[in-house]
Amino acid sequence: MSSSTDVEMIPPEGGGVEGAESSTTGQADTTTGEADTDTSQAEADTDTGEDVPMEVDSDVNKAELGLGLGLASGGDKDDRESDANWDAAGKSTVAVPPPPPPPPPPSASASDYQRQPPRKKPSPPPSFWTNRTSYSQRDTQNYRDGYQGQRKEEGHGTQNVEFYQNERRCQPDDMLIDEIHKEWWGDYRLLEYRHGYIQWLFPIREQGLNYQAQKLNQREIEIIRGDEKALSRILTSYKMMLDFYGMELISDTKGDVMRGRNWERGFDNLNHSMHNYLRITRILKCLGEFDYEHLKAPFIRFVLREAIVERTLSRTLDSCKNYWIQVLRSDEERKDMTEYIKKLNQEQKEKRENQKRISDEKIEREKQLKKEKKREREKELNDKKKEENDKKKKEKEENDKKKKEKELNDKKKNEKELNDKKKENEKELNGEENDGKT
Repeated sequence: MSSSTDVEMIPPEGGGVEGAESSTTGQADTTTGEADTDTSQAEADTDTGEDVPMEVDSDVNKAELGLGLGLASGGDKDDRESDANWDAAGKSTVAVPPPPPPPPPPSASASDYQRQPPRKKPSPPPSFWTNRTSYSQRDTQNYRDGYQGQRKEEGHGTQNVEFYQNERRCQPDDMLIDEIHKEWWGDYRLLEYRHGYIQWLFPIREQGLNYQAQKLNQREIEIIRGDEKALSRILTSYKMMLDFYGMELISDTKGDVMRGRNWERGFDNLNHSMHNYLRITRILKCLGEFDYEHLKAPFIRFVLREAIVERTLSRTLDSCKNYWIQVLRSDEERKDMTEYIKKLNQEQKEKRENQKRISDEKIEREKQLKKEKKREREKELNDKKKEENDKKKKEKEENDKKKKEKELNDKKKNEKELNDKKKENEKELNGEENDGKT
C-alpha cells in the first residue's frame, strides 16, 4: 500500500531517556571496573605470600635489606665468596620474607548501606503510542485554536482560491476541479493510488507532502467563504470521497451519512488502506475551515456506530478517537461523542448478549431436534425389529403347525397302513382256515 500524503504522527522521541539510561549504565560499568581493580590488587598482594628467594644485585641493596652479613659497602670479593649466604656471582641466597598483606577493608555495616541513597531505575523510553497520542493532542489542539502560532507566517498566495474557482489546474495531475469531479468520481483505483490531489481538494493551514500544493491561508478562507460556487465545489469533493469510502451524504444541512451502494468494497478498503485515515483527518479539518463544521459530527457518529456496533469499520476506531473527534471545535460536541461511545459500547454489549442468547437458543433447538430425530429413529428401528420378530414368530408358528400336521398325517398314515396290513393278515388267516376246513 502506498504511503500517506499527510502526516499525523511523529516518531517517538527517545533520545533523552536513552541517553540518561546509557549514562547510568556507563557509571555502573565504571564502578564495577574500580571494584575489579581493587580486587585484582588484593589478589596480587596475597599471591606474594610464598617463600621466594629474592636476588640482590648490589652492595647498597644488601645494606638496605639489613641481612646482618657483616659486609660493608664495597667489601672484599674473597670474603663474599667464602660466605655461605652468597654465591660466586655475588648474589644473595637468603630468602627475603614477603611484605605483609594489606589489611582487609572494613566490612560495611547495615547502617552504611542505609546511608547510601538508593539507585534510581532508569525510566523506560516513551512508547510509540504515548508519543502518538501526545502528538495528536498537540496537532488537534493547534487546529482548534486556529493555528494562532503561525498566523504571522502565513503567505498571501491564492492558488487554492483559483483552483476552487476552476481557474487553476492542480499539480502534478494537471486537472481542474470540475474535471476531477466529472472524470474521477467512481474511479476508486485512481482515487486510492493517486496522492497529489488530496491537498488540492481539501486545503488546510498545514503543509502536506505535495509541495506543489499551497498551504491554505486566512485570506483564501475568507474569499472562498464568500464564493457560493467554490463552497459548492468543496461539498461536491466531500461527497465524492464519501462515495469512495462506501458512504453517502443524505442531507447537506444535517450532514447525516448512510451506507452507499458500494459500502462493502469501500469499508474493506478503509480497513486495509490506513493512509486514508490521514486523508479523512485532512477532510474534516478542511470542512471546518469553510463553514461545514456541521458535517463533521454526523460523519463521526456514523463511523463510530459502524466500528463499535456493526464491527464493519473496527480498524478506524483508534483514529476516530484520537483525531477525528478531536478536530470538532465544540467542547460540547467532543463531550457528547465520549458519551455516545459509551452508549454504543453498551449497545454492542447488549447486541452480543442477544446474539449469544439467540445462538444458545438455536443450539438448544438443534439439540432438541436431534433428540427427537434420534427418538424417531429408535422408534422406527424398534418397530421394524418388532415387526421382524413378529414375522419370525408367525413363521415359526406356521412351521410348527405344518410340522405337527405332517406328524399327525404321518401317524394317521402309519396307523392306516398298520390297519390295512392287519386286515390283510387277518384275511390271509381266514383264507387259510377256510382252506383247511375244505
